[in-house]
Amino acid sequence: MPLSRRHFLAGTALGTGTIALNSTVGLENSEEIATSGVSVDELKARQARIQNSTGAFSDSEGSLLELRDFNLPQGHHSRLDTVNNVIIISPARVSPEKKITISAGIQGILTNLRIKDGNDMIEVKEGQVVSKDQEIGTIDDSVELKQIAAAQALLKVAEAEEAKTIEIEYAQAAWKVAIAVVERNRLMNEMTPNTIAAAQVMEDQLKKTQALKQYEKALYDLNTVRPAETNVKRQELAIAQTRLKQRRLVSPVDGIVDEIKGHEGMWFREGQEILVITQYDTLKIRGKINIQHATPRMVDGKSVEVIAEPLGKEPPLKFTGKVIFASQTIEGDGAFEIFVEVKNQLKDGFWLLNPGRFVELRIKL
Repeated sequence: MPLSRRHFLAGTALGTGTIALNSTVGLENSEEIATSGVSVDELKARQARIQNSTGAFSDSEGSLLELRDFNLPQGHHSRLDTVNNVIIISPARVSPEKKITISAGIQGILTNLRIKDGNDMIEVKEGQVVSKDQEIGTIDDSVELKQIAAAQALLKVAEAEEAKTIEIEYAQAAWKVAIAVVERNRLMNEMTPNTIAAAQVMEDQLKKTQALKQYEKALYDLNTVRPAETNVKRQELAIAQTRLKQRRLVSPVDGIVDEIKGHEGMWFREGQEILVITQYDTLKIRGKINIQHATPRMVDGKSVEVIAEPLGKEPPLKFTGKVIFASQTIEGDGAFEIFVEVKNQLKDGFWLLNPGRFVELRIKL
């Protein structure tokens, strides 16, 4: 016999949906309850379990009592361990922090898609474990390598020129000679007037001024021009190195290659996707907490014990995470959402915690 609204209000339809109890149709009405196939004792036991797990019923429309916070989706149930003052969310599902698409930084031919393994270079395949900052491939970089070699040579010449002091030394010596000549002319003319003709005196004075300007120029070149020229060469080298870097494929995270969209020898345009890496070193777990158990302020930033049930013969795994987000929006099911971040562990080339795995979260209040 199908369950009627009366049966539902009497509490005979117990499940994951919203449950309502009507005081006018009590558990004593055993005749109707019997038609549902559920005994009075079982209904009483279920009601007791519901009240113990949620802690509250709320009045709505007279005598109708509606359990508003019992409709949590699978994977986000929370319960409160009142003895240890711990919120338990189980099961909660692990998801990757991010999926990262590696694209060509500049157009060209994919000359290799390989990683270093000891002294060998092995082909990158789907499922390959990669490390943060590990080089995993190259777009043809033959031109950039030549540009770097040329820039390095020009920088070396500029640095050598910057270090040279011969010009400043010569200019300084010439200035000192010019000063000495002018001083000699003055002394000789003081002893015997007109010993040095006026025209010669003026010429020697001009040479002194010229020598001073040459010395000042040499000083300016040494302290300003040559360092600037050297810096230009350094920037040219940096530009060449940046262009080379654009042709190198590097993993930005510790993770696993999930998808490869090309192969060696294939031409890629700038921005075209080459492969996808899923981050595994940091994972995210989503859960929901009944507002009757805690408020967002109470759990935000809290340390979380993450327990992964054993698979096969392996022992249970325990990790320490942190609540990085606690929503201040209370949803229709009477719960708010949290995100827990957990650091994964790598063992023998395999990550211990995998996206899609179910875990239990424990938050000490």
